[in-house]
Amino acid sequence: MEVEWMRKSKGSYIFRSLEIWSFVLGATFQLLRLRYQKEEDEEALVEQKKKVGEWVRRSLIILGPTFIKVGQLLSTRVDLFDKEIIDELSLLQDSCPRFSGQRARSIVESELGRPLEELFDTFDNTPIAAASLGQVHVATKGGEKYAVKVQRPGLKQLFEVDLRNLRVLAQFLDRCFP
Repeated sequence: MEVEWMRKSKGSYIFRSLEIWSFVLGATFQLLRLRYQKEEDEEALVEQKKKVGEWVRRSLIILGPTFIKVGQLLSTRVDLFDKEIIDELSLLQDSCPRFSGQRARSIVESELGRPLEELFDTFDNTPIAAASLGQVHVATKGGEKYAVKVQRPGLKQLFEVDLRNLRVLAQFLDRCFP
């Protein structure tokens, strides 16, 4: 499954920053609204929290690896978020989108400078695991099995923009909540 951030990875710094800050402002609004909302129907409030948690999780996936990592970190912060939000963010711990086996093959060949057929006897196109930064494929050579870790494409450029924005966000939060 190719995700949104991969299709947009050639976008500009400004566009990426707008995407990030749009999410940050939207999430802040949603979370503050839940915190201060007076709801007499507890079940309705729990349902709203679940929906907001799902929206945050899906948005983090769309924003890509940096923000999936942020979501994984935030899923451990039971002191900051309601259980329903934590439950959704916890799904980021072990269910990340996969990229295609064909794309993985081309990444490995590009990185190692040789066709896969010269490197391995077999290479399974279906990953056995996918994480925020990459995925793992099984390959064999001479009867031995190998786990081939394939890094997601475009991470370096994405991290540069994302980390700059996260630094500004951290400074902002530090000033607002010393």
